[in-house]
Amino acid sequence: MRSNTKQVLLRHWAPAVAAGLTVGQAHAGVIFTVRNGGPSGLQGDVFYTNIDTCFTRASGVGGGPGSGLGLGGDEIDGVSKAADDDEFVICWSVDPASEGSAVALFTARMFGPGIPTFRVNDQHANNQAAGDTFVSTEAFNAGGVIPPLSLGLNSNRLATNQGGLYIHDFDLLPNVNPNVLVPSGTPLDDVDGETHVPDPCFPPLLYFSLSGSSPSLLNLPGVPSGASIYGDPDINIAGDEFFFAGPLALGLTGLDDIDGITVRSSGAPGVLFDPAIDYVLFSLAPGSPSLPLYGASPADVFIVDNLGTRVLAQAGQLGLRGIDNIDSVETIRLDVDVAQTLLNRVFTDPCPADINNDGVVDLVDLAALLFAFGSADNPRYSFGDTNGDGVVDLMDLSIVLFNFGMVCPPDLPPPK
Repeated sequence: MRSNTKQVLLRHWAPAVAAGLTVGQAHAGVIFTVRNGGPSGLQGDVFYTNIDTCFTRASGVGGGPGSGLGLGGDEIDGVSKAADDDEFVICWSVDPASEGSAVALFTARMFGPGIPTFRVNDQHANNQAAGDTFVSTEAFNAGGVIPPLSLGLNSNRLATNQGGLYIHDFDLLPNVNPNVLVPSGTPLDDVDGETHVPDPCFPPLLYFSLSGSSPSLLNLPGVPSGASIYGDPDINIAGDEFFFAGPLALGLTGLDDIDGITVRSSGAPGVLFDPAIDYVLFSLAPGSPSLPLYGASPADVFIVDNLGTRVLAQAGQLGLRGIDNIDSVETIRLDVDVAQTLLNRVFTDPCPADINNDGVVDLVDLAALLFAFGSADNPRYSFGDTNGDGVVDLMDLSIVLFNFGMVCPPDLPPPK
């Protein structure tokens, strides 16, 4: 796999490493939601996971009646665990019509390999973007962009693909790798909400928002609005849901419709939003009346805290257009735990199956993998570990075979 990528990224992230601030949020598993009507047949009011060791895909990990939902037309828009992120990058999904910014794509391509491919712009061109999540190249805190910790690209990178044998995927449809052009008109699953948790088999308290047309809004506590946020200590037990924040507390109107959310809170059941100590990041659906009041777009990310409600991240800073639409919002914390997390997870080599870095996945790569087959945690054979799990096994073989014949994007020289 290619080494230039990490050298380029480390050059931009060097101030963060020197300061002891690195990306360290572990990603043991993801809980996510989808829009109704997707080809996988999943329900919009159910929480799902990409970990299949404890729940079947059809049943999900909870939600529906277990979260006070279950009526026809219910749809969870945003989902969040109780976050504790002071400095972070932003992870998000988009709707099927979002194209991303071609300007951000061009700018990023000047900075070398690993950055060029698989952004919103690329995935839209391949008719895949709706089922993916992406991560910002810039770092943020409550005040906005943190220049010393940012890559300065105003772009994004694919974090989780909808399916295929990509290193991280939701196991959704279409089941293809990011480099595959999906025929126009192919039904797509659309990821609506996402939050990473330590163990999806035992979901923590989750916060969620609903689309403004969800009939179960009338059955939940508090203000029945698409601009309200609810908490649920156990997403498999009905009746324990509580009202966390309403439109007024978030600086919104009852006619607004929140899409994605990240909630920083104590995570205590029944506790209301307190802007003195909590914050909420969110995006608004197209047509929300508060968008023009804030001079904002559906591709902007808002924050509300003790300083009030304002735009935190503008569309252009995320490599998006103002007419794009962010569906989910999640933060990935910057801290001192694991220096390589962002580099390994988010800025993963776009061609992991090209083991010898010659630009094509062929018999040479297959032979190299077979030579290293069965090795574990051995630096000599680390090149055969295509999915980064520490062992060269059948999964790595599957990735090479699935991508066999693929021509990889050419390496570009690093910036001067």
